[in-house]
Amino acid sequence: MNTYTLGIDIGSTTVKIAILDENDRLLFADYERHFANIQETLADLLNHNFNVIEEQSYTRNFEKLGKMKVVPGVYRMAEYDVFMIYLIDEQGNIVWSFQPMEDYDNLYALKGIQGKDLDGDGFKDLVVFAKYSYEGDLGELLVDTVCTVYYQRTAGFEKDKDFTANYECTEEDTLEALVGKIRAYWGWQT
Repeated sequence: MNTYTLGIDIGSTTVKIAILDENDRLLFADYERHFANIQETLADLLNHNFNVIEEQSYTRNFEKLGKMKVVPGVYRMAEYDVFMIYLIDEQGNIVWSFQPMEDYDNLYALKGIQGKDLDGDGFKDLVVFAKYSYEGDLGELLVDTVCTVYYQRTAGFEKDKDFTANYECTEEDTLEALVGKIRAYWGWQT
């Protein structure tokens, strides 16, 4: 499996993106000025590079953050499809972003995204169930089924390190079954 590093920096005046190979060689880089107007930059990205997965996009009330639109999609960069999820407020501003595919090459299939309380704290968390592809040592296409969990906390979201380290997803898993397994892991059922 080839390892690539994706970096996205949304700063006070620019948005920067870079992809490095396993030897830290720069494969792709770009930046754009947003002059502290993130909303325009998101609109520009949606119009030019970001392809929204409409059937998985929805609006949900995230207690601490308020009403948010969950917007999953991909950026096409060279031969790679980089999967991102944005939380957008009612004014169209990016409030939070997630990059759940980590070191995989491409999003192969998005099986589902749900915003539900997973750990019993009363806040809606985010669970992402997807298949990602990468190139094997012999150049063959390999696909992994992965569950990524983000817990809503006071200061935003925290990526799960416990459940996903102890559970390996299979092709037979469903999003609803995973929600049940995550809740059971934390000793909480509804």
